[in-house]
This record gives sequence, C-alpha cells and structure tokens, in this order.
Amino acid sequence: MVEIIKPAKYVNPTNFRDFLSRQHSIFRKDFVCSDQVEREGITCTLPDVEHCYYVALIHPDTVNLEMAKFSIDIASKVSAVSYVPSNIHTTLANGYITRGEFTTNFDIINKLSETVQGIKDKISPLVYHAWLINRGGVIAAAYGNEGFFNIAQSIHQGAKSRDLELNFPWGAHMSASRFSEPRNPEQTKDLISFINQAKPIGQSMPSKITFGTAFTTKTEFRLDECGSIEF
Repeated sequence: MVEIIKPAKYVNPTNFRDFLSRQHSIFRKDFVCSDQVEREGITCTLPDVEHCYYVALIHPDTVNLEMAKFSIDIASKVSAVSYVPSNIHTTLANGYITRGEFTTNFDIINKLSETVQGIKDKISPLVYHAWLINRGGVIAAAYGNEGFFNIAQSIHQGAKSRDLELNFPWGAHMSASRFSEPRNPEQTKDLISFINQAKPIGQSMPSKITFGTAFTTKTEFRLDECGSIEF
C-alpha cells in the first residue's frame, strides 16, 4: 500500500509577506529558539523508505563541495546521512511524497519538465548566513528572497495548471545532514560546538533548476535528476 504524505509545514503562502512570516516562524520555532537538542539530544526522524518528485535549485560546484565536506564532518561525530555534492540542493517544490512501493510516473515527470521550461523569473543570490541544528538534522540557513519566492510561485502555479499538486517550500535552506541514530545530550556536545564554530557558506548564486525524483532512507539520500534548465 502506498502512503502519501502531506507535511504540515509546506503551506501555500498567500503572498511574499506571508511567505516571509512563515519562514521566520519556522526558523525561530524549530531552530533558533529551540533548546531541545541541548536538553534531549538528537533523534532519527528518517523513514525506512520515502520517495517524492522534486524541483530544486542547484548551487555552484564550490558551494556543493563545501556543503558535502561539512556533511561528512557531521557524520564523523554522530551517525548521520551525509550529502554528496550531486545531492546538495535547495527545494523549490516537492510532491507526491510516498512511503512504500514507488514507480516513476513519467506523466508527472513530463508535466514537471513543461512547468520548469516555462519559468521566466530571474533568481537572486541567496545568503547562507548560519548553520542551524534541530533534533532531526542540520541545515545551512538562508532567508528566501523575492526572487526565490517568485520562482517557487511560478512553479506552483504552472504545476497546478497541469493538474499537479506540489508543496510550496517553507524556506530557502540547504540540508547538510539528517541524523540516523539517536544520541543523548552528552553525546551531542562536540557536534553542537562544531556547528556553533563553523563558518557559514555565505552568498551563493544558484546555477540551474533541476527536477526529478528523490529517494530517502535511514542510510541514504539521493536525487535522481530527469532534466534541468540553466540560468
């Protein structure tokens, strides 16, 4: 049986201001103002297996390599799924998140391709200003700007006109790591210290948009790209 997941945090904003407000609230509640990791440690929130369709921004090789190195460093301190350069991304949309058996629907892929090819908006640089941790993983944090919002909005509307229901991104972050085993607070002290002292990525100018399917387990994350457009 296929279970379709609809994450609560992927709420379609009514406008750019609404998007900024929701993004700020998630950063504060789930990361900046959360002391759960120091009180309770980390946990594994990863599924046994999960698939979805995605549209994402891809960053320059220099950024991807730096992100991948950071991800490996985290995995050397706690059990975590690390991200190789080819899997580093910033989500613009995802949908049809399923747990269980999965077969790629090429009608969906073709509609994603048409949607992406129709994008006319220009992307703006994104500034990854901090590394943030919660109980499930670590992200490179960036506030999605108006250029990011406009592209995400174009994708959402273009997909909807083709009878696709995609989830709107809650922000413009990049995932650096997802924890694969729980650890108590004492076992996370080195990790927290490492993250707090690490230099942020800084500015990145995304180089292209890709689309395809994504695969997640407790030991692996992978993007299977089906197509792309360059900026």
